[in-house]
Amino acid sequence: MEPYYSIETFKAFVNGVIPRTPFLAEQYGSIYYFGALDYDTNQYVMMMLDYYYYYRYADFIANLMNSYAKQLFIYDNNFSNVTRVIGNAYFASLSLVDQLRVASYLNAIDIYVTPDSKDIQRYPGLLSIIASLNRYTMMGYYSEWYGYGVTRLYEPNQRVFEFKPDSWLQVGYPGKSFTYVNYVRQYESAQELASSNK
Repeated sequence: MEPYYSIETFKAFVNGVIPRTPFLAEQYGSIYYFGALDYDTNQYVMMMLDYYYYYRYADFIANLMNSYAKQLFIYDNNFSNVTRVIGNAYFASLSLVDQLRVASYLNAIDIYVTPDSKDIQRYPGLLSIIASLNRYTMMGYYSEWYGYGVTRLYEPNQRVFEFKPDSWLQVGYPGKSFTYVNYVRQYESAQELASSNK
């Protein structure tokens, strides 16, 4: 089980990348309301960091994000006033604008290293992992992952596809294709049929 601050940090991060959009829901329908938190995308990001790098990086990265948030809050007067931090979740306690500022600092981490983040100097490969957080958020939200339902956190060969994720409906994605070859054959058949009808 990840610490409280890790969970809250990644919830805040994915919410910043793909927030709820009530104004779109008013214009185009309720399906467009939902954001990354509604589909537990934070779980996907943490899973990718923990299991696909063969090291439990989620807590380490969350600690780094909170270290930046804490340091910048202390030393940067432009940050919004944080009145309450629960369980060392400094990043989650910041405003959305300030969270984005922390994320931008992380992407330029070579120019600002906090006292708590000296491991970056020893493990420069972390820079590529940090740069992947946005991509993992998008993958978790728009892929089939949430459609695996209760099995989504299982090993890949143990997952069962239960339903189409709402994010597919948001973008008009018709559903998974079993193979690219199958898609090409269907396309070629449609072309042949169109040619013969001329």
